[in-house]
Amino acid sequence: MDGKGDYVTNATLKIGDELKLIVTVPDWTRPIAVHPVFSGRVDGDLAWNVNATGHSYVIDSGPADGTDLGVHVVYVVVAFADGSIVTSNNVTMTVTN
Repeated sequence: MDGKGDYVTNATLKIGDELKLIVTVPDWTRPIAVHPVFSGRVDGDLAWNVNATGHSYVIDSGPADGTDLGVHVVYVVVAFADGSIVTSNNVTMTVTN
């Protein structure tokens, strides 16, 4: 999600904008966990409770700061109840001053 809240595959954000990733899976699936990968850094699993969030999950990493400056390839990995694991498409996120 870009700084304006639009869903995009290439986002340009400024320091202070929220770093948000949104992943949506088909409504017939049973996701159980998700984790973001930000420029190769794998963050921990987040439990996915479909009853609470539906089939879209928002990962809010908080406001961008100086350590986020630059161009980053980000994506998410979703684990499903049947044991399958799926990687989302890549998003290019550019953080500027």
